[in-house]
Amino acid sequence: MGERKGIQNSRMRSLACVLVGGWALAAWAAWAGEFDQAVAAYERGDYRSAVVKLRSAAQKRHPEAQFVLGTLYSTGRGVIRNEGEAVRWYRLSAGQGHARAQFMLGVHYGAGYGVEKSETESVRWYRAAAEQGNASAQLVLGFKHSAGHGVAPDETAALRWYRSAAEQGVPAAQFMLGLKYGEGQGVAKDEAEALRWYRLAAEQGQASAGMALGDIYGQAKGVPRDDAEALRWYRLAASHGDAAAQFTLGYMLSQGQGVARDDAQAARWYRLAAEQGGASAQFNLGLLYSMGRGVAQDYREAARWYARSAQQGNSDAQYNLALLYSMGRGISLDHAEAVRWYRQSAQQGNHAAQHNLGVMYYQGQGLVRNTVRALMWFHLAAAGGDPESVSLRDAVASRMTPQEIAQAQRLAQECRTTQGGRCE
Repeated sequence: MGERKGIQNSRMRSLACVLVGGWALAAWAAWAGEFDQAVAAYERGDYRSAVVKLRSAAQKRHPEAQFVLGTLYSTGRGVIRNEGEAVRWYRLSAGQGHARAQFMLGVHYGAGYGVEKSETESVRWYRAAAEQGNASAQLVLGFKHSAGHGVAPDETAALRWYRSAAEQGVPAAQFMLGLKYGEGQGVAKDEAEALRWYRLAAEQGQASAGMALGDIYGQAKGVPRDDAEALRWYRLAASHGDAAAQFTLGYMLSQGQGVARDDAQAARWYRLAAEQGGASAQFNLGLLYSMGRGVAQDYREAARWYARSAQQGNSDAQYNLALLYSMGRGISLDHAEAVRWYRQSAQQGNHAAQHNLGVMYYQGQGLVRNTVRALMWFHLAAAGGDPESVSLRDAVASRMTPQEIAQAQRLAQECRTTQGGRCE
């Protein structure tokens, strides 16, 4: 409301100076009256009347009415949604210096809504809004300069726009400013300044800033290590939905790090992170179900969470899922599935999986027996320090020909040099 009155007053002064006449002021008062009637109609749910009044005021060059009409067309409220029409009204309003309309033009050009996508035009309109003090535009310009979208990459300019938005209290800008100080991008590295800006953002509920503060205190980055303080910030970030913070909080609770051990609470936070797709959280939640820590022991649930993590490439989850398949625990006994998951884990360098896959090859479980492949996997597991694999490697090799042993060693070397890419 304050911004609208300011625009109206500014427009009144402009008209008085240029046209010098009571008729002009009377016209402006009439347009403002139509706009106020439109707002009242919209607030009581009479969208048809609101649009009629807005259109009338907008056609008489009322900048706020033009902006609001553009917003209605963009959202489809009271009118059929039409991004092209939204752009038309935003452009008319922006041309009169309306900062929010300029910002919305930046959005539309950047996304290609109702207009041909143009990063250059997007930056132009964001800049026009930012130079009038629009904090959202300043934040976006910081991103644009940092990423080089529509402008040449320029961390110094990015920092300047982030600071402008941060000083207006925008949490995301405060976080980005903390990040730049913490990493020394566009400014000399300053951990104290990073901490200050992260704290300002986190105190407004900015989850990433809370996570950053947790890392600072938990990893002693420029401050003495303080697990309790780290836990406090991780908890804040976790409560705002940050999956990494939820996982970390779960881990600290499960280990009793900075807080009394609480497996039930650990399971709660792991679950929240796991449901957002966190592979490590899914694996750890599976572990809790396997061991019955903080939850009732349930191998079926363990297998479900291991499977979700394994499908994302978590080698420990792949190994544990293979174990459950090989034992028929929580899922049907299936040696072929066990082999499949052991193989995926083994190719990532999991030595226990390499050992077990060697056993499956030697015994012919879930696949055709192949002593050369068995020896290859025992070689790899033994090289990783698995003592049982050393014994099995030597025992199996004692029953093989020199040619077979040489072939197994060659395959093992090929697997190592391709980092798992050519193991099978």
